[in-house]
Order: sequence, then C-alpha cells, then structure tokens
Amino acid sequence: MASVAGSGVSEQVAGMCVVEGEGMRARGRCPNDPAAIRGSLAKQAPDRRRLVIESGSLTARLVDGLPAPVVCACARQAHAAVSREAGSHGPRKTDRE
Repeated sequence: MASVAGSGVSEQVAGMCVVEGEGMRARGRCPNDPAAIRGSLAKQAPDRRRLVIESGSLTARLVDGLPAPVVCACARQAHAAVSREAGSHGPRKTDRE
C-alpha cells in the first residue's frame, strides 16, 4: 500500500512520520539535510505517494534536494493532510521532545 510521508523542519532536525492507510507506520528524526532526509525516506517510505513538508525559511533549500513529488504546505495544512491519511487521531510532531 502506498504511503504519505510528512516532515516538520527545524534548524537542526527534520521530524518525519509515515502514514499508511488508517495509521502511522513509522516516526523518526534525522538531520536537517536533503541527503539525510532522502536516506530516511528510502528506508521508511520507499513506496510513498508524496512528501508533505512544512513551509518555512529552510524549506526552499530542502525541497530542491528531495525526490518528487513534494507538497509544500503551511504547518496547519501539513498536519491536516497527514491527519486525513492517519484517521482522526493524527500523528504528533516529531521534531520536538
């Protein structure tokens, strides 16, 4: 089954969650670097339909280095998109402890 990956971006860490069907398949964090994010996507979501990434000052640098399709959305839209895929109890942000 195809999945959707969501990424929240902070200065040093990108929080990621992978949603498939009715629930979350994986969660994790990786360095805020296109190569690290690509590696995490390859391991956790090789079959993903899209990546929803939170917009911000660092997003343009990241999007250029990520494999398509990437959807750039404001934080509320990104959360709503991933929550729709996960059901009514959407995933929690993973870029904060």
